[in-house]
Amino acid sequence: SIKTLSSSSKKKLTLKATLPANADGYEVLYATSKDGTYKQLAKSEKKVYQSHSSKLKKGKAYFIKIRSYRTIKQVTYYGTDSNIKKIKIK
Repeated sequence: SIKTLSSSSKKKLTLKATLPANADGYEVLYATSKDGTYKQLAKSEKKVYQSHSSKLKKGKAYFIKIRSYRTIKQVTYYGTDSNIKKIKIK
């Protein structure tokens, strides 16, 4: 789940997450509307993720969610999606 989500400087997104103990990492997904189509922003194995992605535009609001994943024998299994958080990129 998403613990904190912030945008403190130009086009920067910082996300802190809690993951299940058996997860290999998580996938960060974003959309411009809550019920819109979510696209992958990145994958991360760290509990703190920071992005300066060109996919995120300054001054625009985005909806962010994550889902954990685990890879076993080259097959990736995904967990359920986290709660959705809204953020405005500074």
